[in-house]
Amino acid sequence: KKSNIIRKKGGGTPIKKMRHFISNEDLVNSLVGRCLLPRQFKEHFLKVDRVKYLHDKQKKYIDSPSKIDAGQTISAPHLHAFALRELQPVLKKGAHVLDVGCGSGFLTAVFAYIVGIDKGIGKVVGIDIHQELVDFSKKNILENNPELFNNNLVTIVKGNGWKGYPQNKIELYDAIHVGAEADKLPKKLWAQLKPGGIMVIPIKNNKSTKMMIFQKPVFKNQLCNGRPCNVK
Repeated sequence: KKSNIIRKKGGGTPIKKMRHFISNEDLVNSLVGRCLLPRQFKEHFLKVDRVKYLHDKQKKYIDSPSKIDAGQTISAPHLHAFALRELQPVLKKGAHVLDVGCGSGFLTAVFAYIVGIDKGIGKVVGIDIHQELVDFSKKNILENNPELFNNNLVTIVKGNGWKGYPQNKIELYDAIHVGAEADKLPKKLWAQLKPGGIMVIPIKNNKSTKMMIFQKPVFKNQLCNGRPCNVK
């Protein structure tokens, strides 16, 4: 029988590798222990209880996708942790973040705590093409993390995320997280990323999907073989 425990070298606290957890804290500790979630973001992740952002509030703490409204899903916790890890260099206090395909509002709320919305700094915009998910996100944040709406620095809107926000002019973001699958890098969304900013986006490639990380060149015309620099 295989063990559900990963032993750290030299001893220390064992790390669970199973998908089911008894609490939000148990889940978050596992993400940190598996080096998926940066330790500096742990306190922010703990403030947003994943189960309370699900359609079915009786769901357990599971490291797997969960269904929400409009036939959509909220990503598995390890994918959210992965996104935060890749965006870590630009997720500073006071940063501006765009969350495309905000779904249940879970990661939008986590971003808000990271950039300091509860302290009156930073800005986070969540955008979704489905009105019922926009309403769902607002409801979840209002019920579970209401202080994030105190100073008008968190915005949840309905719109085509590939065009960014606002859609009638260019507003630049330090970090753009895309939860919805794209066929290619959306040009209008790319235009709203600050020089030096980072975008995490799942892009379909033949029959598979790859999570792509794009970092915008600091100098406008700096390209690598015709593509934006720092791509992985």
